[in-house]
Amino acid sequence: MPNFPVYDPADVEAQLRRLKGDDSFDDALLGDNAVLERARYYRKMSENPRGASRLAPIGTPEIVGAVEALSAAAPNFSEVSGVVLRAIALSMQTGTPLSIPPLLFLGPPGIGKTFFSRSLAQALAVPYAELSMALSDDPGEIVGHSLSWRGARPGLVARTLIEGWSAAPIILVDEVEKTQWSNYGNPLDPFHTLLEPESARAFRDAYLDIPLRADKILWFFTANEIDTLRSSLIDRMTVVAVAPPSEAQRAAIIRSLYSRFIAPFQGRLDPDIADEVIEAIADATPRTARRLIEIGFGFAAQDDRHRLTPADIAKARRHVGQEPKLARFGFHPAK
Repeated sequence: MPNFPVYDPADVEAQLRRLKGDDSFDDALLGDNAVLERARYYRKMSENPRGASRLAPIGTPEIVGAVEALSAAAPNFSEVSGVVLRAIALSMQTGTPLSIPPLLFLGPPGIGKTFFSRSLAQALAVPYAELSMALSDDPGEIVGHSLSWRGARPGLVARTLIEGWSAAPIILVDEVEKTQWSNYGNPLDPFHTLLEPESARAFRDAYLDIPLRADKILWFFTANEIDTLRSSLIDRMTVVAVAPPSEAQRAAIIRSLYSRFIAPFQGRLDPDIADEVIEAIADATPRTARRLIEIGFGFAAQDDRHRLTPADIAKARRHVGQEPKLARFGFHPAK
């Protein structure tokens, strides 16, 4: 993997010199205030053993295999997998870092959008960060806060690049259509800059106030609908509609989750999952399905069994708080 500088160490040193020239700096070092905290962060950046550069992935046959396996495990995301596989092919052909256009996964709740994003980060062997817009009304969560804010700190973009090891992490912005405006503005506004490669090359976090190279970040977004999103933002994304999986696709997803779960147990658990167990799990989201498998195996182990039964899944449901029903959440469509 090639290294890319995500910031200039000279900018960090200049900020430290500026702070030291401030009459309040010596007093700040004696207390616990915003100036001191920012100075500490600059110092960590200056002393980081990784330096200012981070790795960016280049496509390999191994990555292709991992993404193809994920595509088989999440067949309703085949169009997304196709975009990623073509990007990997271009990276391999040109020997340049992997570049995937910002993707927005459009589809109903519970079809595995977050699960796929996390799994793709594992397949690409890159770090993963996540921000739920349903829980945030503050642009500073993304781009940092100025020192005038109480508890100011760098934003998600800066922290992910500086504290991580990769220049190309996956950052998932979940439920983007549920973003709440506040007195501080629209939290989505920073993406008008971050999703443009030219401007992202010199992204400036409000807390650090130095340029950061954020153009290698792999941006994914999820939404149930996009009617409320600005057209200027949608224009910066590739919107991919993701449908609920078919019955055959649901079975493939559950088999994949099952195989992943039993893999660390080195053959001590039954390698096959019965069709009736798949049917017992089929209405669950991928995240819940994995929990049902894990808890279900606990009940099986208590009975000294190495194979799951529908009864194990029924008992497990009481622990995950999800009784079997056909609802708009999960794999089955609403009736």
